[in-house]
Amino acid sequence: MGGGVVLSLGNLASQYAFAFVGLSVTEVITASITVVIGTRLNYFLDGKINRAEILFPGVGCFLIAVCLGSAVHSSNTADNKVKLSNLSSDYNAGSVGMFKMNEVKGGSPYGVQTYTGGDGSRQPTKLELEQAFHQGKYIATITKRLKKE
Repeated sequence: MGGGVVLSLGNLASQYAFAFVGLSVTEVITASITVVIGTRLNYFLDGKINRAEILFPGVGCFLIAVCLGSAVHSSNTADNKVKLSNLSSDYNAGSVGMFKMNEVKGGSPYGVQTYTGGDGSRQPTKLELEQAFHQGKYIATITKRLKKE
């Protein structure tokens, strides 16, 4: 019964950890706690079977690996923040005038389109033409870069 209570508390703690720090950190911490507490508890419960000279250095190496993994994770997080902050404002290529709500228009960041009416009599507006020009210019720039590679 005591094991079930501890297991339930562990599951509850894991769910809160997922919400606060994410999967990658939670899995490392959960594995660390399991190894450190589990191996030491197992050692003391089955003292005749286990050998301390093998068990405790292994737990120490595991703790060092967890610390190094945490350092790599924080380094990657910092690197991602720097990369994302350096994106140009032109990255959202298709959004030129897209969010203005004062006129009916077609278009999306993925391509330009117009509403033509049932008989096709509606012509593209100035804003729709600007979007098409901007997206075309952006695609031409990307194509030129790909051609160099």
